Amino acid sequence: MSTLSWNCRGAGNPRTVRMLKDLVSKTKPEFVFLSEVKCSRAKVEDIKKKLGFDGVFFVDPVNFGGGLALFWNQKNSVQLLRFSRNFIDVVITLHGQAPWRLTGYYGYPERSRRKDSWELLHNLSTLSYLLWVVIGDFNDIRSQAEKSGGVRQNPALMRGFNAAIEVCGLSDIKLLGYPFTWERGRESGNLIEERIDRAMANTAWHDRFPEAKLFNEEVICSDHSALFLAPKQNSMYKRHCFRFENAWLYEADCRDRVTGGWQGDIDLPLPDRLKQCGSSLLRWGDELRNQFKQKIEECKVQIRRTKRRNDVDSVQAYKSAKSELETLLIQKDSYWGQRAKQLWLKDNDELLRPFVPEEVKAAIFSMHPDKSPGPDGFNPGFYQKFWGVVGPKVTASCLHWLNTGIFPAEINETTLVLIPKKSNPEYVYDLRPIALCNVIYKILSKVLANRLKLVLPRIISEQQSAFIPERMISDNVMLAFEVNHYLNRKTQGKTGYASLKLDMAKAYDRVEWKFLEEIMLKLGFAPQWIQLMMQCVSKAKYNIINGSHEVGPIIPQRGLRQGDPISHICS
Repeated sequence: MSTLSWNCRGAGNPRTVRMLKDLVSKTKPEFVFLSEVKCSRAKVEDIKKKLGFDGVFFVDPVNFGGGLALFWNQKNSVQLLRFSRNFIDVVITLHGQAPWRLTGYYGYPERSRRKDSWELLHNLSTLSYLLWVVIGDFNDIRSQAEKSGGVRQNPALMRGFNAAIEVCGLSDIKLLGYPFTWERGRESGNLIEERIDRAMANTAWHDRFPEAKLFNEEVICSDHSALFLAPKQNSMYKRHCFRFENAWLYEADCRDRVTGGWQGDIDLPLPDRLKQCGSSLLRWGDELRNQFKQKIEECKVQIRRTKRRNDVDSVQAYKSAKSELETLLIQKDSYWGQRAKQLWLKDNDELLRPFVPEEVKAAIFSMHPDKSPGPDGFNPGFYQKFWGVVGPKVTASCLHWLNTGIFPAEINETTLVLIPKKSNPEYVYDLRPIALCNVIYKILSKVLANRLKLVLPRIISEQQSAFIPERMISDNVMLAFEVNHYLNRKTQGKTGYASLKLDMAKAYDRVEWKFLEEIMLKLGFAPQWIQLMMQCVSKAKYNIINGSHEVGPIIPQRGLRQGDPISHICS
């Protein structure tokens, strides 16, 4: 329900489009209202694609002036009521909520037509009894406090505007940030500033959204600020979700903060120790962020004083599958049975030897420091930089879990991020889920993966090119090309040939855990090793993040995580 409103003074300018994309990326609105677009319908359609919105309604400019556009990103949520060159009036119906009315408004800029603006506003107020909010450029102010510089506003104009607002049953939504939204004369030194952009709503709307906030978003390519209306903070959005930031490593007191947050009860389990340290770093990070924001505000004040503009910018046993795959019953004397016997005799002792500290350290330092963190917020860079502080506890805990074969459930919590496969995704299959696992879990699975790599060349046949060092998947491409070339050239003889291409869609998502367990048994892996593998696979718990929304937890019943170091080996 969040809305961004901006008098952009011409959307055909590439600089304006870039500014608009930055605003949308920052605020993530569900609706965007633009006035004075001054461009063609084709250009507005192009802007819709660049911003990633689903729909747009456009009012053509007149003589290269004016023009309105309303964008939205939820299909079947907007019903157009009426429009003119001064407004776009729609009803918004979101799933599970009562409908309400949104009007993007552009008052007449001519001083002689202010009365027409007030009459238009009054007429709009009589057309519906729904919850109503009006946002846009009104080209009017309500008091002398809403103007700075220049001559004083005509009191008759302010009285007329206030009377129209009262008759309409509207009241202002408080503006947060800089108090003025329009300026003129900065270059000449005769600066005039006014609050002519605003958002107003009727009493029913205010009662429905009592915590609504209106933010003044400063821009650099228009004489108008943008307004961002946020009716309600989404309850699923975690405002204080901890994420370790590698930029903190450059702060002089970062090591002291980590050491202080890590110390405490020596018997505290590692997951609890991480939460304790994360809470300490989160408070410190908020302090740094607030200091940074304060510096930005001070900079903005200084900029205005000097009349210049600037743009500041995540033991339970593995679960059995519901049905067993009968086709996996392979005879003892089969090809796979022979391989299983060979594996059992030669490799299980190596796989099951006690895990040592060097393996844990090698696993963490083989990760890129900037890899995305999991739900606990700590990335590899944190562990690598402060290994002298956190290493002993991390190593002891990891070795205990690996050697006992029992992993605590909380380390296997996973954040799923949905990456669009195309510009405007419409369906679930247009999104690629990427798993962001906790680094502690990645250490465990990477230690197991490093041991399993030694066995893979004897399990995976020579004809399968993936997952083995010094084998290239391009070899398969060349082989397929040669086969097709032979088939295309074969035009004689009684014997015919055919090629069949098999495409395994969503292969990671559809791996049955029972299949994985049974195939490892048939290959001859020891039960203790299989238990370790299934601890990695079957104890996952997902929280899905898309934009600022988090949904979960989701308990999977099958599938492997892309992003898990063990996944490409198991598949």
